[in-house]
Amino acid sequence: AGLHVRTDAVGNVIGRADGTNAPPGVFVVGSHVDTVPDAGKYDGVLGVVLGIAAAKALRGRRLAHALDVVAFSEEEGVRF
Repeated sequence: AGLHVRTDAVGNVIGRADGTNAPPGVFVVGSHVDTVPDAGKYDGVLGVVLGIAAAKALRGRRLAHALDVVAFSEEEGVRF
């Protein structure tokens, strides 16, 4: 999707499409990628895939803000 990808200190994967930064800011989309009991097979992961699809659809356009697609390493905040 043309994103610049990095991994942060706790394992979140962030893909960024740069914006013009006028005005400065970042639009963030995404979800968690861990499994939650009884949540359904697309819970979380679908939010990441849709964010990547949106970034791909916007590829080549001048964005006012940067776009970050985040795959959070887990949902509940208790793993670390």
